Amino acid sequence: SDIGLLIESAESSLDTDRVDKGRIYARANIPAYWIINLVERQVEAYSDPDPQGAPPAYRRRDTFVRGQTVPLVLMAQTIAQVRVNDLLP
Repeated sequence: SDIGLLIESAESSLDTDRVDKGRIYARANIPAYWIINLVERQVEAYSDPDPQGAPPAYRRRDTFVRGQTVPLVLMAQTIAQVRVNDLLP
């Protein structure tokens, strides 16, 4: 309940982060999960977890690319805008 956002940086672990870790984090009801996708050079933002789903999953996925900002939403409020350029190497 203390975690509002969890971020993974992925290249070779991209499939594992999307599927396996996504299920683990959704089951834990973590409200926001981002993957910094180094392969496609984008940020995948997952939200609206369904911890009771079979399997647990996030209901929403948004993709952001260079030049865009990712809204950090906690408790139904946008508290920050993070530039994709600042997250990618």
